[in-house]
Amino acid sequence: MKCKHRRRSVASGATPEHKAQIVTATGFTYDLQIDDNADFSSPIVDLSGWRRNYYEIEHSSLGSGTRYFRVRKHHDDGQLSLWSETDFETP
Repeated sequence: MKCKHRRRSVASGATPEHKAQIVTATGFTYDLQIDDNADFSSPIVDLSGWRRNYYEIEHSSLGSGTRYFRVRKHHDDGQLSLWSETDFETP
């Protein structure tokens, strides 16, 4: 991911301007899963070929309780990284 951050000088008392640019992946994609089972047997979210470095979802669509999240990098040449996993609570 490349992120460009610019800050412009402004007159005293004014708010500085901040801009961030998110660049899509090239040469690889992401596989992303969210599940209510630690074994990922029935994913609520199951994405392959994702080219962004973020994913937005409403908490209400996940239900409540412990949710499990994992992501891995899928290189265009077929190589896969190991899954990176964590869990989180939804109200």
